[in-house]
Amino acid sequence: MTEYKYNAFISYRHAEKDSRVAKELQQQLERFVIPEPIRQRYGIRKIERIFKDQEELELTDDLSEQLDENLRSSEYLIVICSPAYLQSKWCLQEVEHFLSYRDHDHVICVLADGEPPAVFPPVLLSQPKEVSINGQKRIVEESVEPLAADYRQDFRQARKIELPRIAARLIGCSYDELVMRQERYRRRKLAAILTGVIVAAVLAISYLLWSNAMINRNYQRSLINESKVLSANAVSAMEQMDRYSALNSALQALPSADQDRPIIDEALYAASLASYAYQPPYGFLETWRVDQAADVIDHFVSRDAKWLVCLNSEGTVTVYSLAEREMRAQFPLKAGSLPDHIEEGSSGQLVCYFDGAVHAYDFINASELWALPLKYQWLGTAHLSPDHKYIAAADTLAIQVMTVKGEPFLSLPLPAELDGYITDFTWSQDGQYLAAIIRSEGRYQIGCYEFETSRFHLHEEKWLHIDGIYYDSQNVLYVVADDSEKSSAFYDNSTYLITADYFLTAYRDQSVRYSATLPAASLNGSCQLAEQDGHVLLVTLGNQLMLIDQNGRKAFGQQTPAEISGILDYDQTAVSLALYDGQQLMVSLADGSSISSQQFSRNCQQAEMLENGSCLSVCDGNLQIYESVYDDSLEYFAEPLNGEGDDYFTDETTLAIPAGRTVSLYDRQSRQALGIIELDRKDGYHYLDCANGQLRILKIDADSAAMSVLFYELRSGQLVREKDLGIREFHVANGYLSSPMSDSDAYYLDSIYRGCSPLVLQSGVLYLHQQDDPCRLVIYDMNSDQLTELTIRVPDNGVLLDSTILSVPSCLAVSADGKWLFTAVKDVRSGAVSGIIVDLSSGECHGEVEAGFDDKQFVWKEELLIMREHALEALAADGTVRYQISLTSHRPLTFDLHDGLLSCLYPDGRLQVYRQGELLKTVSLPFADGSVISAQMIRFQYHEDRLYLLWRDKLAAVDLASEGTTPLFTVGKGALGCLSDRAEILTYALSPASLRQYYPAVYHLYDAQQLMERAGKQLGGYLR
Repeated sequence: MTEYKYNAFISYRHAEKDSRVAKELQQQLERFVIPEPIRQRYGIRKIERIFKDQEELELTDDLSEQLDENLRSSEYLIVICSPAYLQSKWCLQEVEHFLSYRDHDHVICVLADGEPPAVFPPVLLSQPKEVSINGQKRIVEESVEPLAADYRQDFRQARKIELPRIAARLIGCSYDELVMRQERYRRRKLAAILTGVIVAAVLAISYLLWSNAMINRNYQRSLINESKVLSANAVSAMEQMDRYSALNSALQALPSADQDRPIIDEALYAASLASYAYQPPYGFLETWRVDQAADVIDHFVSRDAKWLVCLNSEGTVTVYSLAEREMRAQFPLKAGSLPDHIEEGSSGQLVCYFDGAVHAYDFINASELWALPLKYQWLGTAHLSPDHKYIAAADTLAIQVMTVKGEPFLSLPLPAELDGYITDFTWSQDGQYLAAIIRSEGRYQIGCYEFETSRFHLHEEKWLHIDGIYYDSQNVLYVVADDSEKSSAFYDNSTYLITADYFLTAYRDQSVRYSATLPAASLNGSCQLAEQDGHVLLVTLGNQLMLIDQNGRKAFGQQTPAEISGILDYDQTAVSLALYDGQQLMVSLADGSSISSQQFSRNCQQAEMLENGSCLSVCDGNLQIYESVYDDSLEYFAEPLNGEGDDYFTDETTLAIPAGRTVSLYDRQSRQALGIIELDRKDGYHYLDCANGQLRILKIDADSAAMSVLFYELRSGQLVREKDLGIREFHVANGYLSSPMSDSDAYYLDSIYRGCSPLVLQSGVLYLHQQDDPCRLVIYDMNSDQLTELTIRVPDNGVLLDSTILSVPSCLAVSADGKWLFTAVKDVRSGAVSGIIVDLSSGECHGEVEAGFDDKQFVWKEELLIMREHALEALAADGTVRYQISLTSHRPLTFDLHDGLLSCLYPDGRLQVYRQGELLKTVSLPFADGSVISAQMIRFQYHEDRLYLLWRDKLAAVDLASEGTTPLFTVGKGALGCLSDRAEILTYALSPASLRQYYPAVYHLYDAQQLMERAGKQLGGYLR
């Protein structure tokens, strides 16, 4: 068999349509997934060697040696047929050369434009044929019309129908064989076996059953492998913001009407990721990214909301269809100097100023409509009138007005006695006035023209800089300017910044209505003005947000965490802003509170809302679109929280969510609020647990340091009783229990879940050391209200013998059955930690644990697990090692044991699952952040065969019973945990109806069928 360097050589003309088809075809062929049975039968794993030249070659009489060698080394020639192709001598020469090496059967035609056969190369319309004439054999040319794949249609449709036809030719199989894939292969195999059964006896029947099982197993394995590849492709496509491909690949990896595939974790995760299941519904999620070779310097969205038009720093205009999310046109301005502003003139018209003239383009057809030179041709900007009838251009010494067809209409000159020039201007909202910024004698002034009469008035006020001008609906002109004589310069993170005093001046007709001083701000920041409600002006300046009333007084002001890059939305109650650091910030005008609800890409230079509710932003010179995502599986509770939820406690009927020193109570069935528990601000608290219809809270009095337990009735929120533990001047080593520092922090002791301080809660029983004495324990059974003390009897020469003098208690853990207690002490001089295991019924020492383990990382559930420097050890109650897991590189942040399975979470996001020390699988979590996260912020919960791993406010669901190496899904933000008895995920979120407050909410878990329906619905209608 001949070995070829390339599977195919793509011959095409470097015209726009031909190049698009050639590029699309090359990418799709190289990405084409060949089914496993086809790979095995034809010995080809992947179509990955497609030759496509990158540059136009100079026309010569002969092909270059390099290109000729590539043609010889290609098994097939793919010809991109179009009228433009036939006009290229070079392209036709490529076909002729190829046919000198190979026959017509190795040429594949692809229609890019035009109608066949008129667009086929002539040499392909006939082929030599041997015939017998009067007994003599002769070679004649027989007319043929080659079959061609049709790529004149939409590329997505061509991928489904035409691409498999081309791929089948390259592989060497039939189209039907490729499409039916392994199902037909399996049926033929079964038919062959059944035929053998008829001939064979009992032994043959046994062999048939065994063979069928092996085939089915191999078939299932091949489907699983293919699903893993498709799932990986879906995740990769989402990273590139190609949601169409991601949804398509994710659905192919799951069962369908045509293919009964096994359901694997990777496919479920890809489907949930691509369909935005379990994502916060209140913010923006990136759905499309436009990366260009050069930075975007200006853009606009057409008034019919169909087109996105952008200009980059290389002078190229690119037009994108917002409905289909693809490029429709691209053309250069061919300008000596670039415009700094483009906008839409009449419908489908791009207007801009450069090289001394106003230019208008048909941006959809990429053709110039007209160009009107200006008189002075020095400085110029062009703006469309509000009624879309006129275009005005600042022409240095005049404002020239023309119609949208490029016909001169009116000239508004500066007075002859005024020594200055126009730098920019703005129209009033009704089109009656134009306000011009005039540079004169090193200062800036405002001059106003009346459009109908051409009358001109120059305002007397002068500034060193004008940062913004704006007309409101009452024709009041607002000017934001600064006086840099009072400015100061400084460096901030290697950036040179200038701060100045800013002024807001309002003009009514020819007089000053008021002049107000604005807060100092950085000159690096942008200025924006908007009419808030007809009575108040909304002003953003650098990182300042202000509302100015009709008298120039600041009605509201707030400083944002970063520079404001765009006003997204506003009403009388709130303002939504985009900040330069990538945050979407919601600011309530009632109380000044703010909520950061979305992280954009950093360096957000501009941001604006589109008519369909999506957000368009310019980040690092690239255009990005974010869309609000609402998850219909998310059910909100009726009343908001008093802040962000810290944790949750629940019984069968009631849910309690602490937020600082307040606890919100809800009915789980009706989702209605029951009340609020408010704790005293001065004391320290730790939320213990919820049982017997009560919420139990540990309290340390701020005055006496006395410790007690508070019992609150869950349904009513009333304090039932307070139990004094009889401990005074109590403190916990290493500061694990302390008074809250602010009202919004989370205050819970993480040892509840892991056991990392001298206080632990186990099955409603509280264990703690008495005043740092490792040999004396206070045990409070909250269920029976029994308070006892236990003295540990240590053996002679035991590890705790001299602990009261030189050591402090370091950790505490109790076995799940409540029989054994593990405690340790740390030498205050050396830091060495030693431990013992105690029989709780007698206080006798049952076993000792050698020094050298980590007193912050241990778990006692089904067995005691401790961490040493290079190993994780499982200990019996007598201290002997049952098994050991070697740690060769990273130590786990934390670990947990459930139903014999040990789960270890590592700083890089790996979750490794062991059974009796044997590694079962490794799951890669998508939010590794080990460098800044504390192990005490991680919690494990279980429901059926699933592990719900909470990491800060994110949640990942992992199937412990499957072999999958990805999570089933993740909740990206606001997760509190899983309400296991109902298989619901509890979270807190900003309700779409109110972006001012956080509400508790629950996700109803998607099953595979629901995920497929969600993804299929989005694939069919989301992008169109």
